[in-house]
Amino acid sequence: EKKTPTPAVTLKPSPPSAPERVGCRTWSPPKDGLTMSPCLKIVGERAYIQARAKGKVGTSVDLSIELYDSRANRTVTSPLRCHDMRFAYEGEMEVCGWYEVTAPRGIPYVARQRWKLRTATAFGGGFESPELTW
Repeated sequence: EKKTPTPAVTLKPSPPSAPERVGCRTWSPPKDGLTMSPCLKIVGERAYIQARAKGKVGTSVDLSIELYDSRANRTVTSPLRCHDMRFAYEGEMEVCGWYEVTAPRGIPYVARQRWKLRTATAFGGGFESPELTW
């Protein structure tokens, strides 16, 4: 009778990875030569926000991204910023984040993105990601 050898190491199955939900806005219409697409990502018990932009060659921009409670009309986190992002070629995408954020659970949130051309004095505009409940 033939015996099956016992392996020297017992392999355990990998734990299931946390489910990931991502909501990114479709690219906005151009404004100040820029298009925007903010994102909100929830992975298990963690939430992340990201600002994305495309711009004209030679454009320099500061981006701001924050977690926003659109139903209560209030910012939940301090703005996170990336400065002096430059577009070197047509269609280039600049990314600011993923930044991990914390906030009360069970509330629908969006990532709200704003921008400022380097020649401007204040952040303007505002585009929001699709809403996700965290």
